[in-house]
Amino acid sequence: MTQNADGTVNVLAGGSVPLVLGDQAYTLTANLSAAPGSQITSSGGGSAPPSFSGTLGGLVDTLNNTITPIIGGNGQAGSLNTLAQGFATVVNNLLTSGVTSAGVAGVPLFTYNAASAAGSLAVDPSVTTDQLAVATTGAAASSNGVANQLAALTNSASPADQIAGVSQQDYYSSIAQSVGQQLSDATSQSTSDQTSLTSAQANQTSVEGVSLDQEAINITADQRSWEAAAKLVTVLDTLTLDSVNLVGEQDS
Repeated sequence: MTQNADGTVNVLAGGSVPLVLGDQAYTLTANLSAAPGSQITSSGGGSAPPSFSGTLGGLVDTLNNTITPIIGGNGQAGSLNTLAQGFATVVNNLLTSGVTSAGVAGVPLFTYNAASAAGSLAVDPSVTTDQLAVATTGAAASSNGVANQLAALTNSASPADQIAGVSQQDYYSSIAQSVGQQLSDATSQSTSDQTSLTSAQANQTSVEGVSLDQEAINITADQRSWEAAAKLVTVLDTLTLDSVNLVGEQDS
């Protein structure tokens, strides 16, 4: 914030986006689908800074560095979308590789939109139970071969069943761990910032030399000093009066 010669002020969000210029106020607009650094704009113009401080900065940072990497956006696929698509693809491949109890090839179970797999993942309503192919064929034919593979899918060590080189369970765990770590870091930073703020406020009070507690003590001490001085004046007045009376008696 800067002050103008006429007493008005200029307030810039992030140091470059106008909120107030003199006697004119402006509104901020958020476009969350825009690229980072261009998501917050002002009706007063100005170029958006790469980052903001305070609550606004925290919200933008959370969107760009926590939410978007998970659900996707701004050129990122999103880890949840990767997990959903990978899981659905593996399950569909297993089911279509097997045969039903009638010896008929299986059909895919899941449908999804590749642009937003996590949000669009669904079971194909046209698939019936007798179309689920849980048996395998060939030399290792088994009536429950596919079913057994599906049961072991989450922790499978087979590269064909994994996502980004790890099991599906580990991939999901990495997402949860990342969010937990960011939450822990944010909490620690908040605590550190609060400690710094408290210290700065204490230093400011010390520099200004103003302490309400100390001033209350000083006022009480001054009050007692005045009371003591008033009593002393009363005593001196009495002694003076007595001295005058004694001198008068001696003269008479």
